Amino acid sequence: MKIISLHPIILMVTCLTIPVFAFSQTQTIRGTVLEKATQQPLPGATVMLPDLEGSVGSVTDYDGTYVIENVPIGRHTVQCSFIGFAPWQADGLVLTAARELVLNIELKEDASMLGEVVVTAVTSPHGPLNDAALLSARSFSVEEVQHFAGAINDPGRMAHSLPGVQPVADSGGDIVVRGNANTGVLWRLEGVDILNPNHFARLSGTGGGLSIFSVSVLGTSDFFSGAFPSEYGNALAGVFDMRFRNGNREQRQHRVKAGMLGLEFATEGPFSSRQPAVDNQHVGSGGSYLFNYRYSTLGILNEMGIYLVSDRLRNTFQDLSFNLFFPGKNGKSSMRLWGTGGLSFEEKVVKDGPWQVFDDSLGYESGSDVGILGLTHTLMTSKESHLKTTVAVMAQRAFYRQWRNFSDTEKQLFSDEDYLQGKFAISTFFTQKLSSKTTFKTGIQLSGLQYNLQYDSLQADAQLRDYISEKGSTFQMQPFSQLSFQPDANWLLNIGLQAMYFDLTESFSIEPRLSARRKLGSRQSVSLAIGLHSQTVPLGVYFANVAENGTISQPNRDLPLMKSWHTVVAYDFQVTKQLRFHAEAYWQSLFDIPGSNGPDGVFWLLNEVDGFPVRNFKDDGKGTNLGIDLSLEKSFRKGFFFLLNTSVFNSTFRFDGTENFNTQYNANFIASLTMAKEWINQNGGTWQIGLKNLLLNGQHATPLTAVQSNSEKATLNFANPYSETIPTFFRSDLRLAFRKGRHSLSLDVQNVLNLENKRTYGWEYVLENARWERRNQSGLVPVLSWQMDW
Repeated sequence: MKIISLHPIILMVTCLTIPVFAFSQTQTIRGTVLEKATQQPLPGATVMLPDLEGSVGSVTDYDGTYVIENVPIGRHTVQCSFIGFAPWQADGLVLTAARELVLNIELKEDASMLGEVVVTAVTSPHGPLNDAALLSARSFSVEEVQHFAGAINDPGRMAHSLPGVQPVADSGGDIVVRGNANTGVLWRLEGVDILNPNHFARLSGTGGGLSIFSVSVLGTSDFFSGAFPSEYGNALAGVFDMRFRNGNREQRQHRVKAGMLGLEFATEGPFSSRQPAVDNQHVGSGGSYLFNYRYSTLGILNEMGIYLVSDRLRNTFQDLSFNLFFPGKNGKSSMRLWGTGGLSFEEKVVKDGPWQVFDDSLGYESGSDVGILGLTHTLMTSKESHLKTTVAVMAQRAFYRQWRNFSDTEKQLFSDEDYLQGKFAISTFFTQKLSSKTTFKTGIQLSGLQYNLQYDSLQADAQLRDYISEKGSTFQMQPFSQLSFQPDANWLLNIGLQAMYFDLTESFSIEPRLSARRKLGSRQSVSLAIGLHSQTVPLGVYFANVAENGTISQPNRDLPLMKSWHTVVAYDFQVTKQLRFHAEAYWQSLFDIPGSNGPDGVFWLLNEVDGFPVRNFKDDGKGTNLGIDLSLEKSFRKGFFFLLNTSVFNSTFRFDGTENFNTQYNANFIASLTMAKEWINQNGGTWQIGLKNLLLNGQHATPLTAVQSNSEKATLNFANPYSETIPTFFRSDLRLAFRKGRHSLSLDVQNVLNLENKRTYGWEYVLENARWERRNQSGLVPVLSWQMDW
């Protein structure tokens, strides 16, 4: 594989010698403070910067806004407190000379603290935004995505550093949560469930290369690894609940970024020019815009002979995201028009002759295009309630074509897959604070689905046959209700119910959810969550044209919803203000999972990585994921942070009357250490070095049969599925970064030791050994980028 080695490092060192102009060493932090349940402003809330000497901070005005001026640039911790509300804290926020920091804060009322003047409880800065998520959930900010080594500013790749999460392959952003397939991960944006938001998206499932979300448009978002609250449905493994931030309502700001992955431009600001305050109306009362565009330069690099993945692969992508914010004139409502979309294309070229092995003559092209447009309206229906409604339309196309060349002019098509999906979604949530101790939330999501799916494959008679050929529409309905109750200072209870109806199969599911937390003093707590979760089968599986006994039928049209019971017990210990220990033991019992156990071997749908398998499935598959996740985390304060995770687990599946089989992801043990250190030099520049080490005990794979028939295609022994253990996976990622004034440089090096880890799937015929061998994962991949703000 041809890759860049020392060139990016030399280039980075050279760039760092370029003079950087001096700019102001202070900047402004501003934003609003709202009550989370009602979305009402909180006048009189205190916002402080505890790491600075003196009382540096501000108090919110009548409409909940605050401004802290003349703040030294650099990293800061921000704390917010208000009588009767749980304290709020964010660590490691970066303030630069070129950009104001707009920080909008939502506080949750705490009945146990009413009447108190001094807040003494210590809270985790990474607690989820969703109040009903008491465990198996974590918020992540833009700052975290940026300073996690190896994440290359992608939320999906950042999740690989979180407890219980393992990657599928180095070259992809797919995630496996607690032994569950990536198809079980739900992506939600601004309150609606969305189609796969990844470049180079999987033909089925929710994974891909990297997400279409740029950190320039993201706000703080949530990631769930299990037992999620009742408002989330149609998912078995995990949830990404993504949010866009609003643009700066008072100052226009711009950003340009250039690097080995591409070019990026972002701009934001108020619709109208800054005006002086009139009649006590603050300056930022108008609307704002936020735009971001990225264009990949991988195609340009390929033309220069530089390949980040393989010398036979050509990649390109681009994406656009925006968020337009329109506040209501009376302050009781607001509207946002938002959207995101991405185009991506990959091509594997036929190797220059002469061809030595079969793979040399093979080529393919694949791509994925997605577009999402939404309108969100928020209405304060009273001082104690609000209604949030989102309408969204989206569409996605994913395709894959593979062929073999016999000469420069003659080729034969092996496989042709082309999948088009459309979706119209309406989501509405109503939240009512019944008292200081009780909050009620209810809502519904309605989705209309359209599809045009085509999959043709070459048969032994050299003819293409339709494996999938279906065009139509269906709909899905998901109502939910959630009651949160805090009976006293130590207890918090959530009782919820999710229901789902899928019209295509006329499947209906009622799913109870329950969670509880018991505080053990101000620093410790124990939590419990139990819930039933369900998910539709990947769409193309329903329409598989299966040939049996000389006839072709669609035996999977009536497959029921896949289901899983989640049970999680957690212990949380805030050791110090910056150090947190967290442990979770979980048990997931899956059932009604499609699979087959017959003469052609054992097949479990949730082991499928990509595409729609064409088989006659039964719904008697069962699975068990059992394990414990341990994490120790130090928040990013005083220039240092770390996150240490260890997971021990077992992931198996079976059918009625069979033994347990390993799932593909049953590595049994994962350990990761992510850390970063930052310091300021004498010239006022800030240096950062980050490191991520990931150790993954061998995943499981289906072995080869003892006798291989030819060198064109590896023959697997499906009678003994996932009985082979892949060698232990170890990878180190390195991040070097420097920022000063308006400029910043970063170098992310994935697999910095250039270790040859093996893939769990993917084979190549090695001519020298005359045998099939597993492909290696990606080697060293450097990603250099430069950024300027103004």
